[in-house]
Amino acid sequence: MKLLVTDIDDVVLCWLPSFRLFAEKRLGKKLLGHPKVWDLSNWLKVTPAISKDLINEFNNSDTFKSLHSLPNASLRFSEFKQNGYNIIGSTACGTDLTIMQNRNLNINLHFPDIFTKIIYVNSSKEKDNHLSLFNNENLNTKIFVEDSYENCLFGIKHGFKTYGIKYPHNHKHMVKHSDIILVDNWKDINP
Repeated sequence: MKLLVTDIDDVVLCWLPSFRLFAEKRLGKKLLGHPKVWDLSNWLKVTPAISKDLINEFNNSDTFKSLHSLPNASLRFSEFKQNGYNIIGSTACGTDLTIMQNRNLNINLHFPDIFTKIIYVNSSKEKDNHLSLFNNENLNTKIFVEDSYENCLFGIKHGFKTYGIKYPHNHKHMVKHSDIILVDNWKDINP
């Protein structure tokens, strides 16, 4: 059996561009550049608590269910599926019912019949536990795709061939680890 586990936000669906527009409207100011670190509070110029609340508000909004897919994701998922991969999404967008319903609508809009399941967690650290569940399965191939450096390390720890999608917030960390295969988008990831 072959397994592909992938993060969703900014790996499968374009989260940041829509969040930027939402945050600019809510904060009443233009956001410049891109986040340089995972914590968005410096980029937003707000406290970490306000940043967390704003993210939660966005993830519970109608906009969250209509995010665009990343370039080449649909084509690659079809190829993975044709090559016998079981495809599982792993997302730290939260476990509120509204968030999960909106995410499922959005995923099914772009990727009908592709994902076997979506695993929802409240924090990235919980992904470590979920990836560990695949340690004892009889798998020929395990691939993990992420944009979080910390989560990429979880993938490596659990024996996954790990791809890191490059962004300004993660590139300087990911280049330091030779087991993370850096890619621009799904066109660089083959079954």
